[in-house]
Amino acid sequence: MTHVPELENIDDQVYEEIIKHLKPVSYAENIYIIREGEPIGHMLFVTQGVVWVFGNGAIRSVAKGDYYKH
Repeated sequence: MTHVPELENIDDQVYEEIIKHLKPVSYAENIYIIREGEPIGHMLFVTQGVVWVFGNGAIRSVAKGDYYKH
C-alpha cells in the first residue's frame, strides 16, 4: 500500500470525515475522467482498474495502491 504524504498526519476526526464523504464511482473503459487544464475539486482514489495519465509529454498508469500528484 502506498502512503499519501498529505494524509499521513491528519487528525483522526478529519480522517473519519473524509471516509464519511467517499462516494464510489465507476467509469466506463476509454473515457476521460478529467481533461488537462480542468479544475478538480475532489480527490480520486483508484480502488480497481487502471487510470492513464497523459500530460506534459508523459504517459503513466495509476492503479490500485498507487499515488499520483499533479
